[in-house]
Amino acid sequence: MRRGPPTLALAALLLACAAQPASRAAPPGAAVRGVVFDEDGHPVAAAQVRLSCTCLPRSLEAVTGPDGAYVFQDLPAGTYSVLARRGARERLHTLEVAQGSKQRIDLHFVPLWPFRISARRPL
Repeated sequence: MRRGPPTLALAALLLACAAQPASRAAPPGAAVRGVVFDEDGHPVAAAQVRLSCTCLPRSLEAVTGPDGAYVFQDLPAGTYSVLARRGARERLHTLEVAQGSKQRIDLHFVPLWPFRISARRPL
């Protein structure tokens, strides 16, 4: 059986393809990071942060460091809810995360009571 130039070209192509990995690496996952702040703008240490999405098998949890920072990495694209909680205070934020994106979500606790109580002396 005689092999001509087209057969050799096909053989070279097959060898080149075999040298490449069978599967290409998936694009890097997304990341959501931020800082939790109290009512006065100070970072909140040891706040619990929960990240939820229907694209995940379960919610992810983190605890903020002394600088109030949290981070979640290697996330698939989806609509996420980020809930920060410390004691009776909590803050919720919803966001869209695209594949490979890096999102920064800072969460600010609001005062437990949205009004101030003051008293005046009678005149």
